[in-house]
This record gives sequence, C-alpha cells and structure tokens, in this order.
Amino acid sequence: MTYKNINLFIGVDFGGTSLKSILYNRNGDALATGYAVVPRISVHPGWQDLDMIAVWEAAKQTLRDIVAQSGDLANNIRAIGLTGAGFGAWLIDEEGHPVRPGIPWTDNRAEDILAEWQAKGIADRYFAITGSGLIKTTTAVLVKWLSIHEPESLKKARYALMAQEWIHYKLSNDVRTDATGASINVGDIRTNEYSEELLDLMGISEYKYLFPPIRSSFEATGLIVPKVAKEIGLPLTVKINNAPTDITSCSVGVGNIKDGDVSTNMGTALGNLFVTEELHLERFVNAQNCAVGTPQVTYVHSVIPNFAAPNQEWFINNFCGEDRINSAEENLDVFSYLAKKVAEIPVGSDGLLYNPLICAFGQSLPFMHRTDSSYFIGINQLHTRFHLLRAVYEGVALAARRTYENSGLRPKVATLSGGGARSDLWCQIFSDVLGIPTRVPSDEEWGAKGAAISAAYAAGYFAEYSQAVSGMVHYTRHFEPNELNHQKYNKIYELFKEVYESLIPIWDKLDNLKKHIS
Repeated sequence: MTYKNINLFIGVDFGGTSLKSILYNRNGDALATGYAVVPRISVHPGWQDLDMIAVWEAAKQTLRDIVAQSGDLANNIRAIGLTGAGFGAWLIDEEGHPVRPGIPWTDNRAEDILAEWQAKGIADRYFAITGSGLIKTTTAVLVKWLSIHEPESLKKARYALMAQEWIHYKLSNDVRTDATGASINVGDIRTNEYSEELLDLMGISEYKYLFPPIRSSFEATGLIVPKVAKEIGLPLTVKINNAPTDITSCSVGVGNIKDGDVSTNMGTALGNLFVTEELHLERFVNAQNCAVGTPQVTYVHSVIPNFAAPNQEWFINNFCGEDRINSAEENLDVFSYLAKKVAEIPVGSDGLLYNPLICAFGQSLPFMHRTDSSYFIGINQLHTRFHLLRAVYEGVALAARRTYENSGLRPKVATLSGGGARSDLWCQIFSDVLGIPTRVPSDEEWGAKGAAISAAYAAGYFAEYSQAVSGMVHYTRHFEPNELNHQKYNKIYELFKEVYESLIPIWDKLDNLKKHIS
C-alpha cells in the first residue's frame, strides 16, 4: 500500500522531565505517540540537573516509537516541530557537546540572585523590557549563578540553550532561539534583540555570546541530520522547526492565534492566555508576554496566579474517601460520582466562597500579593462536603474571571483545556461565571500539537498559518452560559474580589506569625 498523498507532522514537547512526541495528519488527528521520562539528578537540596545525553536519547526513543507504530506511514513524515518549557540552562561547547548537566526550569539554585534582583528593582526593569516576569530559572539568572559558582563551565561553553533548543540542535545541527524564547530571556520584546541594558544590569554583558541567534519560528531550520534520520528511521527529507516555547505553542494548539482570542488551561496551573495584536504590558502584569510573528507580530500574554485541577485533587483526596467507595459501588469514577452530587448544590454554594490554591510560579511575579493563600469563607453547620467542592469549582472559575477582567479584553468565546476541562459541570460553571460560551478542543496535547502546526506551516504544507490552525484544531464540546446563573455570579464575583482585597493585611500578619512560631 502507498501513501503518496498523505502529509504527516510530528510535534515534540519537552516539559520539566518528560518528553512527548505525537504524529499528526493534516486534519490534526493524532496517529502515534512516543513518551519518555528522564530522571532528575539532585546533587544538592533544591538543585536539579538533567543528563543532556540522556534527554537526547529519550527524545530519539520517542521518535523511534512513532516510526514503529506508523509502519509505512513513517515515509510520509514531512516535518518535526520542537517546543518545551522555556528557561533553564543547557550549555554546549563549540563542538556542540554538553559542558555540564542541563538545568531545567524547576531548579531552585538561583533563588538568592532572584531575590537580590527583585530588591534592587532589576526584576521590574526586566519585565518592562522583556514583557515577562523574571524567575529563578530564567537563563540569564542561571548564567549569573554559574559565573559565580561555576565560572569554568562558562569558559568552556559556546551557547546557553533552553530545553527544546538542545533537542532542536541535535536534530538539525543548528543553534537558534525564536521571538518567544528571546522575550522570556533578555530579549527586548519591542525590538526582538537582546537588551544590552539588561545584560549590563545583571552583570553578565561579557556572556552575551552565550545567547543563541534569534530567528523566526515560522521558517524551517533545514533538513534533519542524515545520521540521525537513519538512526531513528525517518526520511532524509524531514524538515526541522524550532517552534514557539510551550505556553505560546499551547495557545496555538488550542486554536487561539487572533487578536482577542482567550483560553484557560484547567490543568495543573490555571493558565490564562490572551492574544493581542498590540503590546499592552500595563494590562498583563504577570507571566510571559511573548512576541510571535504569525506572520504579523502578535503577543501571547500568559497569566498564571493559581492552581486549577490540584484544588479538586486536594479536596477529593482529603475529604471524599467515602465517595470513592460509593462511586466504586455504582461503577462510576469518583469525579463523575461527585459531579452528580455537586450539580444538586445551588449557584453560590449556599453562601460559600473559595480562593484557589496559589501557584508558586504566579507568586514570583507581580500580579498578586506575595503572602496570599487559599481559603474557604462562609462555612456553617448546614454545609456539606458537596457544597465545599462546588465552591472549589466556582472559586477557580472566579479567579480566572479576575484575570480576564484585568486583561481589559472582552472575548466572545473562551477555550478551555486541561484535566479540569474533562468535567462538563466545571466547564458549564466557567461559562456561567464568564458569561460567554466556552469550548473544549478535541485532544489534550496542545503543546505538541502547536509545535506540529508550526512545523507544518514552516515546511510549506499550508499557505497561511491561520489555515494550518483551523485545519488541525477542532472542538468537540461547547457550552452556552445560563443567563440567570451569570447574573447571580456577577454578584458573587464582586464579593469575591472584595473579600480578597480585605484579607491582604490578614495574610501579611499570618505570614509574620508563621515566621515567629515555626
């Protein structure tokens, strides 16, 4: 059997330690998957390293798995797109060999440097220039740490890459970053060039040579290295693409690339993504604001102040043991069982408010009060655990609305993704709270799909980027807001904001108390 008219694309997404490669056709259907985990190396409490060669071997294995699953279809693989968690430091020398283990974005070794730069106002200036919040694993922060503690490593190094750029280099023999990679590092988001001012403020001007050239993520880098192609079993004609970093690729993977598009990830983090044609840093005072050429410049603004699904998991794990037993007796998973119970609870949970668990990533950025925490308020003796769980679902949606309001945008529809979006009940609550329709994509690997879309476009298999997105992204579930419920949530939301603001001095006192009694 021949497949001459079939064009297939691979998206590779490298998170903190896990690698996922997925094969897609032009319709966005996932045909094969490869998955691998690389264990962290911990040589000091809070420090994390990854063996760079082990990461590369794992990446190759995920691609081999796809080839093995695809059979003759593997001959029709046209392009591979790479995305991953930005930040970190993956040092290579002039010959492209690792200088030391890679430092992933989850590392804590540079906390003191970050605290110092925050105190001196460098972090504020960093945000003003790059559009992104400075975190402890920003490559520039780690370069500073290495210059103090491992200067010999920097002397050997030619480039300090981010995670996806290491795998991209091994596939293509090309060193580069893109606009998103630059704008979460020391790149000026307005000029798409590295900022001499920031390099000087951080005391790392002498290491400017470590930062890779900035190139468009919407052009193919070139062909796969022949030796690598033969080793994996891929055609020699496969084109390689360094796609946008993971947050932006996730926005692409759920179909949001146009001005005013919004999405909320209901997975681990409550990631709220907003797309604009113009840069509005004053509206988006948290997280990443990445410049993306598609082909005109647009910006993906990422606001991540809270956790999402972990709120549900925390509550169920601690308070719903009886329901796990009951759900098993009814042949239901515990989430479906609890959804039936929660659906019986009225809007507003009979006077209960919940503030979601705070995301450490969000706390490191200037969106929220640094000492705030989660809470239930309004509990009385008539409330059941089902009231509390509904309040959890409502609190996450209300927190998302807060970031939507802060954005200044007035979207017509919101795209929901992540583990929480599997719940029809929770998606409906989101729609009612936001007062707009919500939709859920057909699959759940948005980073990998976004990378595959970028690769397909860069390799020339779609005439327009928007055509690639509309062709490969589809939605299987849609929710319309209940107007009566929305009006009720409008009143609840005003109180939600008021309670949050009123608790700020209390949180400060609690934080101080913990320090004195611990």
